[in-house]
Amino acid sequence: CEVSSAATDPAVVGIVALLGLVAFVAFAYVRDARECCREERRRVVDERDAFEEFADRVDRFDPTPMDTTTAALDGPVIGTRRGSGFTTPGDVRLRRVVNAYTETVVSLPHYHREYDETVAESLAAELGPDATSTVLSGGTLSPELQSTIVARSRQAATSRESLVDAIDTELDAIDDAEARLTEIDRSRRR
Repeated sequence: CEVSSAATDPAVVGIVALLGLVAFVAFAYVRDARECCREERRRVVDERDAFEEFADRVDRFDPTPMDTTTAALDGPVIGTRRGSGFTTPGDVRLRRVVNAYTETVVSLPHYHREYDETVAESLAAELGPDATSTVLSGGTLSPELQSTIVARSRQAATSRESLVDAIDTELDAIDDAEARLTEIDRSRRR
């Protein structure tokens, strides 16, 4: 008799309803958190892959310096594109470095929305100001600079891989929280 009167008590019904609402909000929060993590993971994986592709492209460049007069034979170069930083002629391979960066990293669907940087700013942030100033100066792509660009690009890819691992850990924690919330909700319903 006491159980039935407690179950119909307005205070108990109110508490159960409030707990139900809290559980609903918590589940919605967990779903949103999971979706945000998954979306961020996709973007980071895309960036990792773009940096790996960029490093591979630069690594394949011929070590022989080329003058800008051979550019017409090798397809379009970035030239005066906004943010390229090229104002003087030089080694075409440097333009190819910027083109490769633009075609891989900058062309990612989320790049402009997420970073809102020029190509030069992004290059400096990812490859370092020293390498970027040399790339954008119109000089020559030396074997040392080429090696530096490849190594730093691979390092950028590796740092994204570490971030993917951290996001995976966060996703596991979200799954654990959802399992615990499900347990609590089952107990609440009983």
